[in-house]
Amino acid sequence: MSNRYWSEPIRMVAINLETWGYKGCGIFSAVDGELTKWLNDSKSDSRAKTARGTFALMTVALSHLEGGTRASYAAFKAAFQDQERLEETLLRTTHYNIRPDSNPNKNQDSEAIASVGNSDLGQLIWKEILALDPHVVLVSGKAGLNAVNRLLGVETPIKFRDCYVHSDGFVIQSIAHPSRSNYSKWTSAVESIEHEWLHMTSLVKK
Repeated sequence: MSNRYWSEPIRMVAINLETWGYKGCGIFSAVDGELTKWLNDSKSDSRAKTARGTFALMTVALSHLEGGTRASYAAFKAAFQDQERLEETLLRTTHYNIRPDSNPNKNQDSEAIASVGNSDLGQLIWKEILALDPHVVLVSGKAGLNAVNRLLGVETPIKFRDCYVHSDGFVIQSIAHPSRSNYSKWTSAVESIEHEWLHMTSLVKK
C-alpha cells in the first residue's frame, strides 16, 4: 500500500496467499517495490500471473464502481496488459498476505493457511485488516476464504465466490486465486460487489 490508499474514494484490499520472497505475513508496500517486481517477473509465470491478475481485477473493479469502464472480458483483457494502469492500481489499493510461512517449495498448504483463522496471530491479522478501514475486500482462494470465515466466526460461512456484507460496512467478495484468470467470473464478482455496494450506500444515505 501507499499513502494514496487513504485518500481513495473506494478503499480496496486484496487478501492473497503468496509463498515467495517475504518474511512473515502482512501488508506489501508499494514503496519497497516488491509487488512491482512481481508484475515484471519474467522468471516466474505464476508470480507474475498472480500479481497481474490481482491488480487487473482491482483496476476494473474500481473503474466499474466509480462509474467508469464497466466490467467485461474486453476491460479485463485490456487492464491485464496495461502495465501503467496496473502500477497505478498498486498505489491505490492494499495487498495483504495472510500466509504465515514463506515456502517456495510447496505451492499451497491449505490447512496451514486456514488454521491462521483460529490462532492469536489470526486475530491480530484481522484487526490489522479492519484498521485499513476498507470498503471492499477481495479474498482469493478456498483456503483464504476458510481462514477469513474462521476469523469472522459467522454462523453461516461465506461460500466460495459469494459476496458478504460485513457489519462494519464493507463488502467481502470471495474469488478464485487470481493467477487463474477467468474474466467471466471476474465480471460476475464485480457486478455482485456493485449490487451490495449500492444497496449498502443507499442505506447509509437514508
